[in-house]
Amino acid sequence: MRFILEIESNRVTVMFRSQVIPADGGLIKGCNRVELELIAAGLFSREMNRARLDGLTARITGKSMRLLNLSEIRNFDPSCQREPPGSQTIPIDRIRGSESRCDDFDSDLRPLQDHTRQRWINIAVARISGTPLPAVDLIHLCGFYFIRDGHHRISVARALGERYIDAVVTVG
Repeated sequence: MRFILEIESNRVTVMFRSQVIPADGGLIKGCNRVELELIAAGLFSREMNRARLDGLTARITGKSMRLLNLSEIRNFDPSCQREPPGSQTIPIDRIRGSESRCDDFDSDLRPLQDHTRQRWINIAVARISGTPLPAVDLIHLCGFYFIRDGHHRISVARALGERYIDAVVTVG
C-alpha cells in the first residue's frame, strides 16, 4: 500500500493506493511514529467504513455480516470434527467466529466499534513497522477457527492483505 500525505492549511490528508504493505514494512521505512499512526488511522477508518457499508448492504439483502459465536456453534453440533491442537499457520479466511467479541468485528474481521480504534492503530503501527507480534489464540471447531485472543492482530493482518497468520490452536 502506498500513501501520500498532503498538508494544506493545517490539514493532513492521507490517501491510500491499492498495494499491500510488505511484511517487513518496506514501503514505509523511515516513517516516524506520527506518520505510522496516520497511516494506521487511515487503514482503520477505511476498514470501519467498509464494514458499515457492507452491513447496510447485508441488511437490505438479508445476509448476515456477524461473526459466528463459538458458544452457539458448540450448542448446535457438539460432535463436529476438530483439528489437532498446537502452533500452526492458519489461513485468515478460515477464521469465522469469536469466543467473545462478536459485536466488535464483522464476519470479514473489520472493526465495527470506535472503542477498538486506538488498540487497532497501535497493532497496525507495530505490524507496519515490522515489530514482531505474538501468535494469536484460536479454537478449531467444525472446520472453522474461532478467535480466543488476537482479534485486533487478525483484523490488522487482513487489512494489510496478509492471507495467513501464526496461531496457537486449541480444540473446541
